[in-house]
Amino acid sequence: MKKFLTSLFLFGIILLSSTYAANIWDVALRFCNTETLEKTISLTTSWQEEKEICMTLINWSYEDVNINISFVDGTITNDTDQKKACKNEWENENFWQYMSLESNIIKVPARWQAFFTGVLQLPEEAAWEIRGCVTYFIANDTNQKEMFTIMVRRANFIDVFAKGVVTVWLEFIDVESQTKSISKNPKIVSFFNKDEKKLYIQAMLNNKWTAEQWITIKWEIKNRFWYKKTFFEEKRTLFAKQTSMINNVVEKLPFYKGPFTITYTVEHSANIIEGLETDIEEKSWVITEKADIIILNIWTYISLFVILTIINGIIFLILKRKHRKIIKKTHNTKNKKTETKIITKKPSKKSHK
Repeated sequence: MKKFLTSLFLFGIILLSSTYAANIWDVALRFCNTETLEKTISLTTSWQEEKEICMTLINWSYEDVNINISFVDGTITNDTDQKKACKNEWENENFWQYMSLESNIIKVPARWQAFFTGVLQLPEEAAWEIRGCVTYFIANDTNQKEMFTIMVRRANFIDVFAKGVVTVWLEFIDVESQTKSISKNPKIVSFFNKDEKKLYIQAMLNNKWTAEQWITIKWEIKNRFWYKKTFFEEKRTLFAKQTSMINNVVEKLPFYKGPFTITYTVEHSANIIEGLETDIEEKSWVITEKADIIILNIWTYISLFVILTIINGIIFLILKRKHRKIIKKTHNTKNKKTETKIITKKPSKKSHK
């Protein structure tokens, strides 16, 4: 029984490997505009012209294959590496609209290659760097004889520099958080970890339009009792139509906690190079976003009680002092009236017989 299960397992691996290899690794796409076999092509164009992109599909397998071709938006990974990546087909927003093909199904004979041409035409508002991808995978109709298939796509990168007018717009957007935020502003979410005694803060910047931007972030946290901390971040680059997450941690807060105000101030400027111009005259801009939070612990209530007691004591002393002044003033007024009556009273005249 054990040998049978082992054999069945190995047979499954062989079946999967053969299906996977036939679907993906025996086919490669290359750009024939260049003399090399690079997976990336770089183009310079503008919205007034059409740009032809010649591509070739190479089939190293012993079967004819039908390849499905798609164009999707390219992106940059949201991490320190900032590597090129391709979005999924259902996330497509722009690039597929810029590309056209006679047919998105290309038949490639066994042990041969097939050439095809895509046409790139940009809209008037497109400018700056546009990242796109051409993705390809085996069309479903060639795999119906298999019991099951693993659909895996491959991709090449298309980098386009579009001359024209770039638009500048940077904004804070809502942050999706799995942890309940203590901030009422969805654009700045925060969470206080009682075990670590740390305050975690997140915000998201969105470069909405087409200009690549340099941004410098300053943020501060303060309360009404003279506590204030200010932090600065080195300049970072935010590519067109990309988002960037801001993560901050505050480790040392006052023991009494209580209400705080978090303020982000972002200075940004467009990276304008030759062939581009901006839609506005300003060279740099500043945006701000604020959020109020409250962190409660036993010391918060004790501090609040002490503060209220002090305030009530001060109010009591002020009212008591005013009351004494009023009593003293009233007493002095009465005494003054009595003295006036005594002085102004005329002596009685006695009658003489």
